[in-house]
Amino acid sequence: MTIIFGIVFLIIILSIASSQNSRITRMEKMLQNLTIVQNVQSPLNTQALEKAPASPIQDLITDNPTLEIPKHVEEENSGKLLGKMGIGAVFLGVAFFIKYAFDNNWVDEAGRIMIGVIVGMILFGIGQYLRKEYENFSEVLMGGGIAVLYFSIFAAHSFYSLIDPFTTSIFLFLITLFSILIGIVNKDETLSIIGTIGGFVTPFLVGTQIDNMIEIFSYVTLLNLGVLVISFLKKWPNLVAVALVGTILNFIVWAVRFYETESLMPVIFFLSISFLVFLIASIYKITDSKDKAGEGEYFILAGSAIFFMIASFVFLYKDHPSMLALIYLIVGLIHLFASYLVNKNNPNDYTLNVFLPVISVVFISIAIPIQFSGLTVAVLWFIESCLLYIVASLISNRGFQIMGVVVYACAFFNFFFFNEFFQKRSTEFVAIMNPEFMTLVLGIFAAYFISWIYQKFGSLTLEIQKQGISVFVIIANILTLYAISSQIVYSHPSDSNIANTYMSVFWALYAAVLIGIGFAGRISLLRKMGIALFIVTAIKVVFDVWNLGQVYRIVSFIVFGVVALIASFAYAKYKDRLKEII
Repeated sequence: MTIIFGIVFLIIILSIASSQNSRITRMEKMLQNLTIVQNVQSPLNTQALEKAPASPIQDLITDNPTLEIPKHVEEENSGKLLGKMGIGAVFLGVAFFIKYAFDNNWVDEAGRIMIGVIVGMILFGIGQYLRKEYENFSEVLMGGGIAVLYFSIFAAHSFYSLIDPFTTSIFLFLITLFSILIGIVNKDETLSIIGTIGGFVTPFLVGTQIDNMIEIFSYVTLLNLGVLVISFLKKWPNLVAVALVGTILNFIVWAVRFYETESLMPVIFFLSISFLVFLIASIYKITDSKDKAGEGEYFILAGSAIFFMIASFVFLYKDHPSMLALIYLIVGLIHLFASYLVNKNNPNDYTLNVFLPVISVVFISIAIPIQFSGLTVAVLWFIESCLLYIVASLISNRGFQIMGVVVYACAFFNFFFFNEFFQKRSTEFVAIMNPEFMTLVLGIFAAYFISWIYQKFGSLTLEIQKQGISVFVIIANILTLYAISSQIVYSHPSDSNIANTYMSVFWALYAAVLIGIGFAGRISLLRKMGIALFIVTAIKVVFDVWNLGQVYRIVSFIVFGVVALIASFAYAKYKDRLKEII
């Protein structure tokens, strides 16, 4: 019994701390406003500043009007704190007196429960009566009353077996519903949170040793739907966060104790409904009020998404990977739609307009390797990166543009580090018409397409736009060199001299083409890339010459020299135009 009273005491202290913290926050905001008003109304006194004490501590204890806490505010808050402590002490004194009566058998078991219920109702009623004049006092009394009611019903079931689990659940649910409704009527978030905590604690208080999956899932879903309705009326993210934590804890406890394969579909249905409830509860008020999302909203969005992702992965990946991939895709598309709504109704919340696309793309991108393997993953990621840039340009959301870069990088690294490509180096190898080369061609196209999107639609800043264009043009050309060079090498697996000669010729010609396009289009980046490739090719020819045969050595030097002379002539002929461009 002492432990139970200790728990009740802890609940009361937590409610006091929560209430006091909100009061202190409001007081700090009021003091900031007072300071701003004083600074606006009073001119800056230079002499006063010169005489100001050097120590910050001394400055806090002097009569500086810009730092002094208004006397009536300080007295009022001190009185409220003392009053809360006094009410809490009186409550605990009465509680220990009742416990003493119980220990000495002054009251039978049913009488003890009735006393607890009556005390809880009295505390709640007094708190409600005093609310208009003593708001802080009433919060403590009402919170303590709710705690006593929960404890009384719990004791009637667990300690004395006076009521069965079903009846206990009904009583506890009614207490939860009552406290939440009163919290809404009183516009008291703290009271609604206390009631919601009690509601999610109920399954633990009335826990049984049998699997009651349908009952607990229905009960938790009902609570979450109630929280969803409240979120339509009030912007109380802390209440929704409490519901999220309660849902996760109840689900984990049930799953660890009772989950069987036969329960898979109800589990997925429950997880899906819970995910949608929390997503809607977070997004609705943000889009409706057009306020920027706070820490509570980010906690709910991230927490619900992570919980759903991990839970569904645990239950589906081993035996139902295709279903898991489909669910991830659907959830990603739902977040995509949510991103569109937020971007349309609240475009000024830059952080949220990046955060939601990140969640969306993560779900969609993970679905791809779950369902597919090999080069298909890289292909789909290249395509996805282009689609993300299209979406970013259509709805002017840079979050999707950022994730387009991330997905393209994933495709790039997937191709080069997680695939065994170009393994057919025998007579079976078909140059150009092979999956690896076609995948690289798609990657090249994607890089040029993304650079075009940057060029046409821009980015956050002009500098980012230029960097985006440059990076993806460079990537496209590097992939082109690698794609053609690899085809040359793997087409001549038995004669490296031929492969090296053809590669040197190809690099020199490609460098000349880059320079030509750079001149014709006045594109400085391509000219610089062409010159750099010429230098690299020259170095390669020098190193290769010792391994090449006589004929290949002659061909390599002559071809490279001819191409270099043509490039030099082009420079000489168009030097005046080059000066104008530069």
